Amino acid sequence: MTQALAYQEKARIAPVASQREPVSTPRKPALHIVGGQSVNAQLQQIASVVHLEREETLLDEGDPADHVYQVARGTLRAVKLLPDGRRCITKFIHAGDHVGLSQVDTYSFSIEAVTDATLVRYPRRRFQALLQSDAKLMHSFYAIMCDELAATQDRMLLLGRKSASERLASFLLNMAMRSVKSEGAMTEDGGIIVELPMSRADIADYLGLTIETVSRLISKLRAQRIITLRKAQEIVLLRRDLLEEMSEAAA
Repeated sequence: MTQALAYQEKARIAPVASQREPVSTPRKPALHIVGGQSVNAQLQQIASVVHLEREETLLDEGDPADHVYQVARGTLRAVKLLPDGRRCITKFIHAGDHVGLSQVDTYSFSIEAVTDATLVRYPRRRFQALLQSDAKLMHSFYAIMCDELAATQDRMLLLGRKSASERLASFLLNMAMRSVKSEGAMTEDGGIIVELPMSRADIADYLGLTIETVSRLISKLRAQRIITLRKAQEIVLLRRDLLEEMSEAAA
């Protein structure tokens, strides 16, 4: 089976041009990039939609970097295997985030669906051509790259200088801020409802910890009434101030 056929089995792709109804894209199409009206229309024309089921693979490390994606719905993870076989999750990718913005010719990570997901896909070379033709588009692309660099620096601090409890606190605060920005729900007493669609194993591999350590620390936060569990994959942050103190201890 060729690589192209194998990819189509992993992800069911529906070209935009063949659909009568408008494509269900994020509120800010084209990777949160703001371009001119003509460029945005061209992006819409070259877009297609990819649907993934939970645990399906979008692309593998080393695959040709032929496409750029924006997540319309769901959560994914970027995965890299270490030489000794251990799995490292470099980031979680959420609705509105992008995948595949790179200057190299192959993908540096594998991308896997944590939940059922829908993505908008753009051919990379055609996307880059449009990027170079529109100043607003280029400016937005530059802003995304700056955000990527800042996130990488934060992750280096998290893994290099912080203790296990500080890492988990930082992660939960990051997820809470994402929930607030997306106008997430609040409890009557002011708690922040935070969705955690990823498993404990995913969190452990992202933070460089063991599953047992993550479970123990979450239980400790519950006992301290800093968080409480609503569902298996949903918490309520009760004491953001205390969690911030924990996360900044090594900063």
